[in-house]
Amino acid sequence: MNERRLSERNRIILNILMARPYGTFQTFKEELIEFDRSKIDLVAKMKNYNCEGDYNLAVFEVMDLNSHTIKLQKNFKILVNEIATTNTIVDHLISDEVLCLEDQAEVCAPGNTKEQSNRILLTKLMYKNADAYTYFLSALEEDTCYEELSKRIKNTEVTEEDKIKIHIGNL
Repeated sequence: MNERRLSERNRIILNILMARPYGTFQTFKEELIEFDRSKIDLVAKMKNYNCEGDYNLAVFEVMDLNSHTIKLQKNFKILVNEIATTNTIVDHLISDEVLCLEDQAEVCAPGNTKEQSNRILLTKLMYKNADAYTYFLSALEEDTCYEELSKRIKNTEVTEEDKIKIHIGNL
């Protein structure tokens, strides 16, 4: 895995930990020390950062992330089964700078089944920002056979209970 993707993945993991409504970030710091004493310098830097659940994040940003992620999760099975090919969708997302060529190679790998490609694509989108979600819906709408699917996703209800569940990893 190249350094850019590893760094992006680590950032996503830390953002998830910091957005949890309980002391996950503190637990992470403690476990990091227990796991590998050589990481004490990193933990010392992290100790200066105080994170109290999602209070340090802008409410709009957290709700925005949750809404698009929840909508994709609630429609995951249908999307995996209904999208016939990811090639044109991925092309649009590359043009919109949502995905890179490395992502395209992973999503559209020759050995992948349709369902595997769809799962990989959706999983990548779930960890991107709300703009990526919007571009994904646009790509779906450009193909007339996916217009209804796009409408279904947009009209998916996101409740307060859903938002709580996603914060604790239970959706």
